Amino acid sequence: MSLWRSVRAGTRSLFRRRQVEQELEDELQHFLELTAAEHTQAGLTATEAARAARVKVGGIEATTARVRSAGWEALVETSWQDLRHAVRGLRRSPGFTVLAIATLALGIGANTAMFSVVNAVMLRPLPYAAANRLALIFTDDARRGLPQEKTAYLTITDWQRETRTFSDIAYFNFGRVALTVDGEPIRTLGATASGNLFAVLGVAPLHGRVITEADEAQSARVAVISHALWQREFAGATDIVGRTVTIGDGGKNGPGALTVIGVMPAEFYFPSKNIGIWTPSTTYWRFSRESTERFHDWARRWTAIGRLAPEASIADARADLARIGAHLAATNLTTVPDFPGFGTTVMPVLDSIAGTSLQSALWLLLGAVGVVLLVACVNVAHLLLARGAARQPEFAVRRALGAGRARLVRQLTAESVLLALAGGAVGVAIATWGTRVLSRAAAAYLPRIDEIGLDGRVLLFTAIVSLAAGLIFGVVPSLRLSGVAANEVLREGGHGTGSVRLRRTRGWLVVAECSLAIVLLTGAGLLLKSLQRVQSVDPGFQPRNALTMRLEFPSEAAPAVRPQEPVDPQVREARAREQEMARARAREQEMEALTERLEGIPGVEAAGFIDDLFVAGAGNESITIPGRTNQTTGELHGASASPGFFHALGVTLKRGRYLSRADAAQRIRATWNPALGGSLAEKERRAIPEPVVVNEAFVKRYFPDEDPIGKKFCIDPIVKTYWFQIVGVIADMHRQGLERSAIPQYIGSYVPSSGGRADLVVRTSGDPLALAATIRPVVQRQMPGVVVATIATAEAQLGEFSAQRRLQTGLLTAFAALALVLAAIGIFGLVHYAVSERTREIGLRVALGASPRDVLGLVIGQGMRMPMLGVAIGLAVAAGLTRVMTHLLFGIGATDPLTFVTVAAVLCSIALIACYAAARRAVRLDPLHALRES
Repeated sequence: MSLWRSVRAGTRSLFRRRQVEQELEDELQHFLELTAAEHTQAGLTATEAARAARVKVGGIEATTARVRSAGWEALVETSWQDLRHAVRGLRRSPGFTVLAIATLALGIGANTAMFSVVNAVMLRPLPYAAANRLALIFTDDARRGLPQEKTAYLTITDWQRETRTFSDIAYFNFGRVALTVDGEPIRTLGATASGNLFAVLGVAPLHGRVITEADEAQSARVAVISHALWQREFAGATDIVGRTVTIGDGGKNGPGALTVIGVMPAEFYFPSKNIGIWTPSTTYWRFSRESTERFHDWARRWTAIGRLAPEASIADARADLARIGAHLAATNLTTVPDFPGFGTTVMPVLDSIAGTSLQSALWLLLGAVGVVLLVACVNVAHLLLARGAARQPEFAVRRALGAGRARLVRQLTAESVLLALAGGAVGVAIATWGTRVLSRAAAAYLPRIDEIGLDGRVLLFTAIVSLAAGLIFGVVPSLRLSGVAANEVLREGGHGTGSVRLRRTRGWLVVAECSLAIVLLTGAGLLLKSLQRVQSVDPGFQPRNALTMRLEFPSEAAPAVRPQEPVDPQVREARAREQEMARARAREQEMEALTERLEGIPGVEAAGFIDDLFVAGAGNESITIPGRTNQTTGELHGASASPGFFHALGVTLKRGRYLSRADAAQRIRATWNPALGGSLAEKERRAIPEPVVVNEAFVKRYFPDEDPIGKKFCIDPIVKTYWFQIVGVIADMHRQGLERSAIPQYIGSYVPSSGGRADLVVRTSGDPLALAATIRPVVQRQMPGVVVATIATAEAQLGEFSAQRRLQTGLLTAFAALALVLAAIGIFGLVHYAVSERTREIGLRVALGASPRDVLGLVIGQGMRMPMLGVAIGLAVAAGLTRVMTHLLFGIGATDPLTFVTVAAVLCSIALIACYAAARRAVRLDPLHALRES
């Protein structure tokens, strides 16, 4: 029979069953009549012929059954019967059904929620065409251990010209910008980009057009804005294309007008979701100068992104850029001491957005929640075995009546799958709630978490997991229960070797539960201990009772050129410098006046400014110390702070003095009078040194065996050389978070800049946030035009650096706790059913004189065997698996002995409690009642 005929015949049998069966019976009856007629012609009587025909055919009922079972539709029909039988069976045991579904729902729901996070962060397509073909290209500063540094324009153009593996390479930079829209000042992140950026990304605008290479070549004053900025600031105006915004670029030219030429789609973002505006790279006010330089740090401003050519891989691109880098290094020699060279780091865009360590952590958590589901499956399998033990007589009767083992396995598996699907449905509801909780809890530090949701991929994952769970916990009980000999069960009444085998199987399931629970408990214990180590690190300052406000200062217009300005360029430059210095002094005086006003508020103990209180990026600065070479090894960070900052944040002075207002005045003179021309020694002799304080890490690296007070160093030793003189040493401040070692830092005097920003730190005697409403209007009155971007406490901001670790630790701890509870239930069930099956034996022991203590010890001793074995196996497995989470640990090793001993003791204690709770039933047994009822 052809496939089509088989499908058609089977479908007809399913949907027209009565008609098909009637046709089959008629056909068989006709065949019987023909066969009987043949026997009659052979000389048999009518009765003998009819009997011979029935013997040959086998009877209409039996033959009909054989014919019906030969087609594929029979499997569908019997499966449907199995499902109906499973529904009836589960309805007869509502307690078991509810408990099994609830257990599975917790496991499947947790897996669905965790997979939703993985899907949002790593699996959902990025909003670019063929995003997997895009790669970011950084300069690798190997000497300082900074693999993701920015690159000079000239080097990127060399990559564009010489690459063999990228079809095109674009570049970009981004930072905060001040915009004026319809007379209202706003702050957002803005990106300056090459004209081919949007072509490389392969994204079209929603309205208008994107920046082109012609715009870049002409330095066109145009802008593309994000969908969010369009909605927020322009109310989604349909006439947005052609409208004008004013941007303050922080340069000497002051604010400038830009024409909006396009709006990007709502789902688009690059390089981050906070970018509101894109402009051509050549509109950056220093582009014409920096584009001619290659080696100085101020020229290394750009990050490149390339689209891989067909058939090219990331590995090919890395080799290609290494080849180009070797060629550039041979042909571009330099004496600039802090030039990092031409090494490159090439990474997929997703790795840059999500980070490889975060991706590893999320996969690890998904694996951990998968283990929880395995524990849940083992627990349900334990319940199925316990329920099946009571149904052994039923299975035995069915086997005795002719039911095959395969049919019993199918019926029992149907129950399991039905339970799993029901658990999956409830699990989806749990996951819906869980994803909302996770999205709120992780919104600040999990990239793309706002894209979380139960999409088709997540629901397909849930369906697959549910079916897999049904098979996992259903197969073993089905095989074990269907394999018991019918005569044995009927003869022994359920207390023979079949029950012993079931009890042994339940014991091994408990071993599996305990082993899996130990693995999760060990991982959670290691993360908890790591978190405790992180939180015990001394930050080097006092974050408690410290309020922080991020202030963004208004942009000032460039000084107007007066007609009477002298023609002599040097004189004109000198007067312009005096004007700039006067404006800087005025801003510094305004800042100090604000500080004095704030310190006069009741409850305020001190106030001060710093350009950035906490540092999110790498410390990529470098210095030159006279008479020394190779001073660029390792990270280094420079900062600026007002005198009151050190008191406001509680920074400890180790040597020398803090900064003063006189240092700020000298900073202003030094900034507008850099040392130009001549040797480094001549520059040092002529320079005005800026006083700075340094931290202990700075002293250990640069002045380990001498007094640093009075020592000098400089930056940019070749062009505009700025000199610094150490006046004090402070404690190491962990401004990059407690998990990172303090890096060398030097801090000079802070002077507010036009269009700049700073963190105001206020030390209070009580709750800092309670004074925020009082402090904010004072700031806005004293410094008109300033924008208070954020208000927080220093303690909360410091904690944000460890927030991701806390989330990972909390999730894994919750998973481990759930597994522990399930394991405890499994152990209790094992001992409880063991006591039930041994009621007669225990009653006999008590009747013969066994004391309650003896019975308790016997039951607990036997009940603890399998959990102890599970603990031993789990510890061995954990010793190997926890090595994969080494990158998540802080201050401890992956095989920390105390953690392993502690988690083993915890699980053993829980097992002991579970065994004791079950054993108490044995102690309370009445021996006469037990012997009579068993």
